[in-house]
Amino acid sequence: MLALLALVPAVAFGLGKNLSAAAVTAVNVVLIFTSIYLLVSPVEGDDGHETDGGHETDDATDSAV
Repeated sequence: MLALLALVPAVAFGLGKNLSAAAVTAVNVVLIFTSIYLLVSPVEGDDGHETDGGHETDDATDSAV
């Protein structure tokens, strides 16, 4: 949510100077915020743990012997 504070200077710039440049800046801020939010948000059904610890199973090593 802190990233959305970047909208304040964009709006202030738009009110003072160029409205179209401020609109593009605001869209960029929202896109960046959304991208970062989706990047760090948890995935449904993902508990963050590997089922086998990231190692090969014993079945693969047993068949080679």
